[in-house]
Amino acid sequence: MFAVSLFLCLSCTGEPAAARPDDPEWDQIVGQGDSAADTDSGIDTDTGVHTGAHTGDSESPPLQIGDACEPGVSDCGEGAGCCTACCSAAETPECVALDALGACPLPDLTMDPFSLAAALDVQDMPFEEGDCAMAESCVDAAGWRRLLKFNTTVPNTGTADLAFGNVSGDERFHYDECHEHLHMDAFAEYVLLAPDGTEIAAGRKQAFCMMDNTEWGGGGGARYTCDFQGISVGWADTYAAWLDCQWIDITEVAPGDYTLRVTVNAGLLIAESNYDNNVSEVPVTIAARDALPPNTDTCPTLAYGEYRECGWEGAGDFSCTPGAAIEVGCDAECLGDCVGDPILRVCDGLTPLCASVDALANTDRAECGSWCPRVEVVCPDSGTVSALVGPWTSGEDAACEVVVTEL
Repeated sequence: MFAVSLFLCLSCTGEPAAARPDDPEWDQIVGQGDSAADTDSGIDTDTGVHTGAHTGDSESPPLQIGDACEPGVSDCGEGAGCCTACCSAAETPECVALDALGACPLPDLTMDPFSLAAALDVQDMPFEEGDCAMAESCVDAAGWRRLLKFNTTVPNTGTADLAFGNVSGDERFHYDECHEHLHMDAFAEYVLLAPDGTEIAAGRKQAFCMMDNTEWGGGGGARYTCDFQGISVGWADTYAAWLDCQWIDITEVAPGDYTLRVTVNAGLLIAESNYDNNVSEVPVTIAARDALPPNTDTCPTLAYGEYRECGWEGAGDFSCTPGAAIEVGCDAECLGDCVGDPILRVCDGLTPLCASVDALANTDRAECGSWCPRVEVVCPDSGTVSALVGPWTSGEDAACEVVVTEL
């Protein structure tokens, strides 16, 4: 097992160059049309947007806001431009009011480094061949895998919504059979780098179901969901560290100091007003298992679930008959006796503070509509089991009165 020692670095650097009038991306964004257009046509040759400064001989009046137009040709009037809205390639250009910078309104996706750093955690987790993470190639093999887990929060700080709506039939999206909704392929890219910049753990592409789930100072209500996808201006989409595939598989990575780099819209599949703020990096120290502090210590960052190695509390030792099937849970009744949303780890009494890979069981499983976890194990040769409990989210309130019953 590894641990993470976090030295917060809030650097946000960007590899992709900003869009320029001679970029293919720029053509898609503003539809600048004939490259020979000049100031006499009312086209700003620096931005490709029709400024409304009509100086030709035509006596046709400017088009109105909302009218269909032809980029590079149509006169939309002062303060307006002929723009293609984000994010469908089939959108018809129309006259719209330009933003405060005199450009076509577009989303601006950024990366929040604070969120990225807030939930860095290393966990060992088991996977079977039929797991969703295996189907999505989120781990390199079945069995126990070591994972670097983290949040990814993507705010839209632009002047237009990232608006896809109903994405059925959009070739940029695929239907996830496990999660039962559509994801945008390769929306984010996750890479672990050595101090010299060498890629250590193979960077993986993360698909997103884009939605408004984190307020970002916009003041308006949430509009987008997995069934009507997008990110509103002033909102963010957060993929939390506890979600499937929200990690890098670091099973083969040696202990040491590294840098986690997360890039949003890495493939430039989405037209934005700025690509320079799409990357965040944070330093990560991965420690050897024998250098870990006791798992009853407070978690240094947010940590989730029953496989973490911090934030646990000893719940007692219990005698049992070696080889007998036993049930360990919050009490002997189905609904249990617990507070909040507790998790449970059962260890051989010879190793009372065992790591997840050494435990007899790690569980968050609850039954009968209860939040109280229960699990069946075989009593070890020592004739003793130890129980650890904790909240599913570190730092929250949770309690479980553990009872052991021979079946």
